[in-house]
Amino acid sequence: MAVPEFGEQVAALAEEWIDVPFKWQGTVRKGCDCKGLIVGIARELNRPEAESLEALRGDYGGVVPVHDLKAGLARLFDKADERQPGDVLLLKMGGLAQHLAIYCPTEARPNRVIEAMPHGPAKVRPAVWPLHYIDSIWRWRD
Repeated sequence: MAVPEFGEQVAALAEEWIDVPFKWQGTVRKGCDCKGLIVGIARELNRPEAESLEALRGDYGGVVPVHDLKAGLARLFDKADERQPGDVLLLKMGGLAQHLAIYCPTEARPNRVIEAMPHGPAKVRPAVWPLHYIDSIWRWRD
């Protein structure tokens, strides 16, 4: 049996996080925020991203400075032009690039992501984001 591509492994693991409660700055299956979802999946896959300065940073509030977020993503991931399953998407909320999600498309929902949101319902969940909300696409490094 062939080993799935890494992005597909990330997407499959993200599916397992659905219904984890939202918790600011959480990084585990008992509670996480959008950054914590990425960190927790990296940790479960034994990836170095889980122990990075960005992953361990805990001094942010509800809004992360966009420049810091993009600089951190650039240190850990490769920027991509086209989405592939398992990619990390930086999404715009309120006009600011400040939300992270994992791209997990299905045939019926090609813009589907897995995300952690603090409202309605406050948990990790699948969602659909229109393309114009995508600020940038980030791919895990080999």
